[in-house]
Order: sequence, then structure tokens, then C-alpha cells
Amino acid sequence: MRNTLLRSSFNGPGMEDSEFPGVSQIRYIAYVFSLSFAILNDMTGDWLASIHLILFMEQVEMVGLFWLYRKMFRPVSVA
Repeated sequence: MRNTLLRSSFNGPGMEDSEFPGVSQIRYIAYVFSLSFAILNDMTGDWLASIHLILFMEQVEMVGLFWLYRKMFRPVSVA
């Protein structure tokens, strides 16, 4: 009963009849990445998601600083 429950609760990517072996792994690469990210996030005690959020916010800050620099130091036409 327990093995049946575990097998039925994880329905991951499967291989279709007309597929070559290995193609289904490429087709479901987002599934594999999200699964591995979730496992690593659990293993690190949610540190991985926190670091990703911090790095994303740093990128947003850099875009804002580039925009601010461009607006403040644009060439002024004196005519």
C-alpha cells in the first residue's frame, strides 16, 4: 500500500511511444531544474532561495542605478 502511494504521488515526465531515449529528459528540463532546486533548497535550509532573492534584487538595483546615471548625466544641448 505504501509503495503504491509513493509511486502515484510523483507523476514526473514520462517517455512517449515515438520518442528516442534521452529526448524526454531534454523536453522536461524545466521540471528537472525545479525539482533539483527544491531538493537543494531543502538541504540548505531555505538558504538557496534567499540568496537567489538577494541576487535578483541586486540586479534590479543595478538597472535602477544605470537609469538614474543616464538621466542625471545626459548631454545638455545649449542653443
